[in-house]
Amino acid sequence: MGNDYRILRYEADSSRGDDKLRKFITSYCLSDDTISIHELPQRHTDSSFEHPQFYSPGDFYIGATIEVFHQRFIIRLADLFVLKYAEQFSPTVIESLR
Repeated sequence: MGNDYRILRYEADSSRGDDKLRKFITSYCLSDDTISIHELPQRHTDSSFEHPQFYSPGDFYIGATIEVFHQRFIIRLADLFVLKYAEQFSPTVIESLR
């Protein structure tokens, strides 16, 4: 219940060379451990559920690479909510988000 409606948002770049100019928002939902990735400006990616990979909040930090639907994303920024949420944890966790 405590994590209902809490979402950690990150700005990410694609690791693919032909996508270097594209920007993405990666969201991790604390209530159900789902992630979503949206391109800025608005553009949608096809999805596949053949081999799901599960992530936890610890997988999301500045410099982390996550793979979703055979596409790799590099986390490069965190929004203000993520920084405030991380204040509950150790200084090492907070520093990894900056």
